[in-house]
Amino acid sequence: MMYVFLVLLMFTGSIMQMITGLGLPIIAMIILPHVISYEGSLGVVALINLGHAFVSLLSGERRIDYRKCFSVIAVYFVVSTIAVRFLLSFPREIMMRMMGAVLVVIGLYFIFFNRNMTLKTSMAGNVITGTACGIMGAWFGFFGPPLSIYYLATSEDAVEYQSNIRFTYLITALYTLWLRIQSGFMTPEVIRYGIVSVLALTAGVLAGRKYLGNIRGEKLKLAVYWALVFCGAVYLIRGG
Repeated sequence: MMYVFLVLLMFTGSIMQMITGLGLPIIAMIILPHVISYEGSLGVVALINLGHAFVSLLSGERRIDYRKCFSVIAVYFVVSTIAVRFLLSFPREIMMRMMGAVLVVIGLYFIFFNRNMTLKTSMAGNVITGTACGIMGAWFGFFGPPLSIYYLATSEDAVEYQSNIRFTYLITALYTLWLRIQSGFMTPEVIRYGIVSVLALTAGVLAGRKYLGNIRGEKLKLAVYWALVFCGAVYLIRGG
């Protein structure tokens, strides 16, 4: 039954990501800790991140700003390596509360403040983004929102944005998986769950590209982000 559950979750979650923009790792981390351990959830999501990164590379032209990307990646490596050392020192309840607070902030940002802002690429911006991504990636398994916000604000066009985020996502996903292996989270069971999840999300992405095209459900997107705020608030108050 667990494998059927994972297939349904990852398939529908990947399609929801295509329609609303809400990352599948966030959806997975909201749900998975209720059915497997928090550490196991992080292991599964590490494989989801990597699988999604490889699937994303299958389409689109590339124009990467390597200087910006490598600055963000370097900071991510340092911060996530330090942050993961503190991961097991927090009780599960505390981790869920902290994740809840992050989910509320993400949801409210995309509801009220997600406008076309423009920033100049700077070392300070690279460090802040890499730090936020490193902490979120190490503790909660998802690091896409800060990356998306910063790259979107500093990229000249959609091609550069997509190229930068796909490249950075791939490298950071690989490193995060290595951190999960080093932490002992990648048990045989977690690996099996992760492989099934990657296959299901790949099927969802391919089906979405074929049948949904460029559909963007604005009302659904708003509803999903309010649901994100609600889930985050529940976790913040109850601790999961």
